[in-house]
Amino acid sequence: MKIPKLWKEAELGDILLQPESGYSPVLEDSRPIGDELGVLKLSAIVDGSVKVDDAKRAPRSVLNTLKCSLKDGGIIVTRSNTPELVGAVGIVKKDHPNRFLPDLMWQTFVKDSSRVDPGWLAMNLSSTQYRPKIVAAAAGTSGSMKKITKKSFLRLKVLLPPLAEQRRIAEILSTWDAAIEQTEKLLDAKQRRKRALMQQLLTGKQRFREFQGEGWKKAKFGDFMTESRLPGSNGASAKKMSVKLYGLGVNPKSETRMGSKNTKYFRRKAGQFVYSKLDFLNGAFGIVPLELDGWESTLDLPCFDLSEKKIVPTFLLSYVTREEFYENCIGFAMGGRKARRVSPSEFMAMSLKLPSLPEQQKIATVLNTADQEIVQLKDQLAALRKQKQGLMQVLLTGKVRVKVGGNINDS
Repeated sequence: MKIPKLWKEAELGDILLQPESGYSPVLEDSRPIGDELGVLKLSAIVDGSVKVDDAKRAPRSVLNTLKCSLKDGGIIVTRSNTPELVGAVGIVKKDHPNRFLPDLMWQTFVKDSSRVDPGWLAMNLSSTQYRPKIVAAAAGTSGSMKKITKKSFLRLKVLLPPLAEQRRIAEILSTWDAAIEQTEKLLDAKQRRKRALMQQLLTGKQRFREFQGEGWKKAKFGDFMTESRLPGSNGASAKKMSVKLYGLGVNPKSETRMGSKNTKYFRRKAGQFVYSKLDFLNGAFGIVPLELDGWESTLDLPCFDLSEKKIVPTFLLSYVTREEFYENCIGFAMGGRKARRVSPSEFMAMSLKLPSLPEQQKIATVLNTADQEIVQLKDQLAALRKQKQGLMQVLLTGKVRVKVGGNINDS
């Protein structure tokens, strides 16, 4: 590889201080609020940034055991994770005295800020073109978890542009980071608004003016749904579907092994309601989409025909994918989340209160509009991230040189 003009190669150990690890006390999986203490999750590093609120809340009683608070200019590295995520890198942009690292993360700093810009370096190490080098340096016998040692990490090499060029590259990419962060905040606000709407509208706490004189009627799920068992093909040739958790849809099942020819499969139709017996308590519900009409599943994913005279399918899906709904079913499904399967007969025996069809449709329309706004923001976010990755590809490798001090550096 040709080294761009004025760029130099250096080992990370020459430009970074020795990384410091954190500590992982046993904590509940709840996020810290405000100035509460928190220990970062491994998922806190995203696209070269550190999401300081993606943490587990820590009580004051464990303060003396916590190590390595986040400091301005700190470069955070995940030293152990899945092969896809090991060695994730992010930059800390200001002091966070109440946020600490777990033991599977490091914090390090540049030795000489007159030589290396920490923001530029973090962006470089988190780029798609550099990530394979970090992953290749990681080791481990587990197929699901890999680890990288300090020695291996600090031996990795990086190309250093002049400091002014580093800063200009970081400045350009930070513009995209700011747009990404703003879109993320807007997306989070829209998602919180939708959750609030679901809780209010689907329980009758908030009513539309035109329906306020109408009462909601008690019903059972079995009053408007009937299990479907249309015979399918044998298990070896079936086109199988899966149901994502938390109401995230019905999709083709991705698997490499062939199913057993002795397993019974049933043909499913577009518009049918489907759920996972095993993941009922994790919101695994969906409506079979048109593109999966005729696809199949076993009885572990039962499907139901819905009565158009009694239920609006999208209202039903919104109702059951509320976190409050399946959380409230934990007591019903004895045995806990992992051990208890919910059968169709048990599900259809559950009770709920239903508004009239017109009110169901109005509620479904409002929630669908909220969904569309969320999808649009997710698309915008994906586009911004793709644009940033494209810029990183050319700027961090020197394929395109930036203008510094009135000059455009030549490759």
